[in-house]
Amino acid sequence: MSYDAIVIGGGISGAATAYHLAASGKNVAILERNSPGAHASGFAFGWVSASFDAAPGASAFERLRAASVAIHRELAATLGDITADGYFHREKAGLALAFDETEAAELRATGRASFRRATWDSGRQDVRWLAYGELSHIEARVSPAVIGGLLRDELEYDGLVVTDDLAMGAIAKHRTQAAAAVEALGAGCDLLLLCEPDPAAQAAVIEGLIHAVEDGSLPEWRVEEALGRQRRARERFLRGDDGWRPPAEGRLREIVGCAEHQDIGGSMREFL
Repeated sequence: MSYDAIVIGGGISGAATAYHLAASGKNVAILERNSPGAHASGFAFGWVSASFDAAPGASAFERLRAASVAIHRELAATLGDITADGYFHREKAGLALAFDETEAAELRATGRASFRRATWDSGRQDVRWLAYGELSHIEARVSPAVIGGLLRDELEYDGLVVTDDLAMGAIAKHRTQAAAAVEALGAGCDLLLLCEPDPAAQAAVIEGLIHAVEDGSLPEWRVEEALGRQRRARERFLRGDDGWRPPAEGRLREIVGCAEHQDIGGSMREFL
C-alpha cells in the first residue's frame, strides 16, 4: 500500500498533522511505537483558558487562545459522532485572579473579564467579579472543605496529601513561600514540596510555619495531624517488612484510570 504522507509519532502534533492531511483528501499513515498520545501529549492537562471571543485590541496571545477554543468546538462537533469515546470536549467556568487594582485593570484591558454577549449561547452564565470569600463556593481547590470534607470524610481517604512545588512562579508571584506553606498546611495538606535550593529560603518557610503556630493562625493540631500521616507513610513504605513493592508498569496502567478512579473523579467534578 502506498501513502501520500507518513507521519512519525502519534502525539498531539503528529495526530493533528495526520488529521488535517486526511481531511484534505490525502492517504495518511501514522507510525507510533506505543499508542497514540501515550507520552507527553497524553499526560498534558489539555486546557485552554478562554471560552469567549477576544475583545477588540486584545493581544496576539488572547486572540490565539480564542481561536484555539473555536477549533476545539469544531473538532468536537466533527469527531464526537465518529469516535467510540467521543472527543472529551468540555467547557467549564474558570477564574482569572486579580490581586490588586493594577491587575484588575489589566484583566479588563485584555478582555479576559469581558466578552461580546452576542457570541454566547443563552444557557451560559455571565462573567462577574467575585470577592475572595466567594472563591470557595466556585473553585473547590482553594477550599479546605475539599480536603477536609470531600477527601477525608466523604471519600474516607486518610493518606498523605502532597502539595505541588511551592517555589513555582505562579505561587511566588502572589505570596511568599512561607505564606503559601501556611495556607497549604492549614487547608489540609500534609507534605509540603519545596524545590528551592537556597537553604535560607527553606529556613524561612520553617520559621513561617513556627510563627503561624505561635500566633494561632495555624492550629497546632493540624501540624500534629500532618506529622502523624507522614509517620504512618514512612512506617508502611520504608520499613520493608510488609512485602510491599511498587507495581509493575503493566499493573499500573490497569490501576490508574480504572472504574474506581473514574467514580472518584466524577464525585470531585461535582464540586468544581
